[in-house]
Amino acid sequence: MKIAIVTDDGVTVSRHFGRAAGYAVLTVENGEVVAREIRPKFSPHGSAAGDRAEREPGPHGTGPGADLRHDQMAASIADCDAVICGGMGAGAYARMAANNIRAVVTDIDDIDQAAIEYAAGRMVDHVELLHSHAPRPATAAKPPSSANRESLLIFNDPPYEAERVLVF
Repeated sequence: MKIAIVTDDGVTVSRHFGRAAGYAVLTVENGEVVAREIRPKFSPHGSAAGDRAEREPGPHGTGPGADLRHDQMAASIADCDAVICGGMGAGAYARMAANNIRAVVTDIDDIDQAAIEYAAGRMVDHVELLHSHAPRPATAAKPPSSANRESLLIFNDPPYEAERVLVF
């Protein structure tokens, strides 16, 4: 099984999918890492403000331009079963699924351990670490306490379609 892990140093899992330098691609067989390589990753965020992709209307990380950038990030790992990172936007998470790559958000730091845990089916997908990049209002009126509700974006198993649910 080939697993791409977002990394800046080839040793640790990066906490930001979009800003990471590249991928460590590990092949896991029988619970052991048998091959590894480092691959470049397209980065829409760039290394400086001038390198960053132009802002589209709507929430950051969504829309046709964002889909194209996420597809470019997926291109170099198209032969991988999954991509593991420490944090990513909901748009990138959904686009990886559209490219037949299972995105998983983890709290594991070591890339070897992350790959082995994923291959063994023991990795927890921390979707609570997904961020929407949606602009937040500076001030907002809170509903009465009896009506306090929060919405949560969840992703179902394949085809990983997003679903918004209300949490009381």
